[in-house]
Amino acid sequence: ESELGQGLFFASPLFRNTKLELYYDKLSTMLLRRKRYEDLRTLMKNQGESHRTYTYYMLAATAIRNTKEPMDSKVRLEGILENYRNALNLNPLAEKAMQGEARILLEMERYEEAIATYDHLIAINPDKQSYVLNRAVCLESLERYEEALKPLFRLNYEQPDDVNVSRVLAWTLLGGGKYEQALTLYEKLTTVEQAAAEDFLNQGYCMWLTGNVQGAIESFRHYIKETGEPAINIINNEERMLSKKGISNEEMQMMYDAIAP
Repeated sequence: ESELGQGLFFASPLFRNTKLELYYDKLSTMLLRRKRYEDLRTLMKNQGESHRTYTYYMLAATAIRNTKEPMDSKVRLEGILENYRNALNLNPLAEKAMQGEARILLEMERYEEAIATYDHLIAINPDKQSYVLNRAVCLESLERYEEALKPLFRLNYEQPDDVNVSRVLAWTLLGGGKYEQALTLYEKLTTVEQAAAEDFLNQGYCMWLTGNVQGAIESFRHYIKETGEPAINIINNEERMLSKKGISNEEMQMMYDAIAP
């Protein structure tokens, strides 16, 4: 810790434009390894702009992501995005920085920008499955279902037992109104060892939308038992989707009455 403490002392703005700044990357890596994110942020803030390298911006993004300091979520995400973009200004083809940018844009629901970034990533690394899946999530969120489904069907054909592919494909089919196909996938997902509570939730929506009310009730109850989620959230969280797909307010109330503990 003495080496670390000394390093933080020399990270003071008083020591800018000295050879001591040459040790910033080493010290930053040490802080990151020890998960001292608040200290890492302090170091980042004090580093002179002339010494801000690609590594600096990547570490700064990690520090903001992981710091426990109180921070507005929008400010946090914008800070992370800014650092990834600064890193890309220095190294435009850096896959790791581009991946970070795409992930943050997706989290910020800036789907069009995220799609453009995932297009670049897929061009760099076409075999990276997560890029294709995340791009499909963006397209689904924009209700561009047919565009999303084409690469998902291909992945599902190549890897029929991959639960991540099956989940994204099933959710996109559900959003696109292909309930029977989605239900087939959810029936499989709810029986595998890696089954998630959300698989039962989405299976319930598919059953409800295909007229199997009793099956939907059982799936929703399973989800509530697994997660402790209030029954009202099952209705409220997808009220817009349910209404758009023909479920009336009266039906939503009856479903709530049936699944509420």
